Amino acid sequence: MKRPPEYFEKMGRQLWFKGEYYRALKLMQEGLEYYPSDFRLRLGVALAQLRLGNYAIARDILKELLSSSPNNGDALCALCEAYLSLGKKNDALACANGIYKAHPKSGTLLEHLGMALLEHGLFDEAIKSFSRALAAEPKRPYSRLGLGIAYSGLGKQRKAVLEIRKAIRLKPDFYEAISYLGNLFYDAGQKAAAVKLFFSIPMESQIDPVTLSRLLAWCKGRKNLAAKIPEIGRRMEKLSSGQGIDGFLRELEEQAALSSQDKLPLPAKLRFIKLGANVPVNPAQKAMLYDIERRLKSLYARPRAGLSSVALPSVPRARAGDADGFISAFAVYLKSIADNGKQFSRLPMTSWSASLGIDSIAPYAAALIKTMYDENAQFGVSQSSMDALLAALVNTLKWMPPGLRGSDWIAELAGVIVAFWTPVDMLERLFLMREILSPLEKKSVEPAIARGRAWRKWLGWRPDSKWTSPAAQLIPSLPQTYGARKSVKCAECGSPISDYWDIAQAGDAPPVRCGDCAPALRCSHCKGPMRQVGAGKKGAKVYRCMQCEKRYQVKFKKLRKPAR
Repeated sequence: MKRPPEYFEKMGRQLWFKGEYYRALKLMQEGLEYYPSDFRLRLGVALAQLRLGNYAIARDILKELLSSSPNNGDALCALCEAYLSLGKKNDALACANGIYKAHPKSGTLLEHLGMALLEHGLFDEAIKSFSRALAAEPKRPYSRLGLGIAYSGLGKQRKAVLEIRKAIRLKPDFYEAISYLGNLFYDAGQKAAAVKLFFSIPMESQIDPVTLSRLLAWCKGRKNLAAKIPEIGRRMEKLSSGQGIDGFLRELEEQAALSSQDKLPLPAKLRFIKLGANVPVNPAQKAMLYDIERRLKSLYARPRAGLSSVALPSVPRARAGDADGFISAFAVYLKSIADNGKQFSRLPMTSWSASLGIDSIAPYAAALIKTMYDENAQFGVSQSSMDALLAALVNTLKWMPPGLRGSDWIAELAGVIVAFWTPVDMLERLFLMREILSPLEKKSVEPAIARGRAWRKWLGWRPDSKWTSPAAQLIPSLPQTYGARKSVKCAECGSPISDYWDIAQAGDAPPVRCGDCAPALRCSHCKGPMRQVGAGKKGAKVYRCMQCEKRYQVKFKKLRKPAR
């Protein structure tokens, strides 16, 4: 007997709320086979795709749904999230304004919108959304908490404390708000008041590792609280995700040590990271480098043999969370460099990447991503961490002159993310980020796009003008052959470039190179494309053919001899 659409929607929603997004997607796709025009099932598919990180697919489905129902609040809010994740701030704010006009009295919807804006760091817009939610429904504790977090993000700590206290008055057992308020006090130096708040939360309701670590540090120095230490330890162990209490405590203690930035010496004895002499690294960046070094030690058995190494390092072991932490930490470090470019203005631009350690860190990141693809395992790396790293790479590339020495590994790493990371819209995401750049900055990002195409070609991906969007497969009214909308030809060989549907409309205009021409160097043995894998003697670079794997030392773009 054929089940009604309500069955698929209800069961899919239950799976979705449990965090089982893939199962929810499959169930609602099954429902669409019977009821292809059901709005709720199509919306459920879009929401599942959104949570799985397939933002472009979710965006297309949601746009189609809104074409027939332009004021649907859930679809508008989800489309706003998709645009935010794709870096399209103006489009996201247009969706937010649509919600304000169509649903000014829906506290739940406005609160959800505020949380999405807050998650992406748009604190001013989040305040606007939370304030509207509270104007519609004053007794919304989560909106009060969101308002407090947004004020804290803007540095307005007094307003933040007032709003969070209001949230706690509305919901006395609002332990998340109590924990956040305690940490605000702790950061402000009011540790006794903070700990009093921490202890007001039942231990079984403690879910914040930072709060627990601060409680533990407070109890360790006080005999009258020593009896609390085992209970805190048991709670930490339960939250440790299988890595054990010792490892969990060690990680928390190391993170706490990193906050004492003034006590850190210059990073002169790092084993995995190579820094230039007299690099102007500030205390915060010293902490970042030590954090990256610590995570590399947990991922890799030993450092690379040296800059002359011709192979990417292998990943012999991976503890849950370390790979994600390494990717996130590297992204934060790159962002700090891009945000503080003036700090490094006295470094020779011909060697800045090596001096700042980027050339020594990037090969580990590239190897990790490639290993995840080869072994079909992600080691717990999240989509948000990979998004942050790609964004940081683009921000770093955009202020570098094209072809500058030191940019090779940054472009290589961005290309590896585009080619090897599992969601198929990573290249489109790179194009969307590239849209906001000036013409000169676009030229700097072009090598990363070229590297991605080269790796995709090496992996066996083939451009296909008849490629059908997954969204079009679900919704027949969408155009089926997105790649046929626009033709872009390779600047070198003239062959058409058609990677994915909307990519052809996202600023991918000549001069661009296809995957065959992207590396610019070809193997003299099999004519296959080559990529850089290290540095040789006297300024030469070591390249390896993607097809036959022969290695060469290249200087001044001329083949010399195979590397031994």
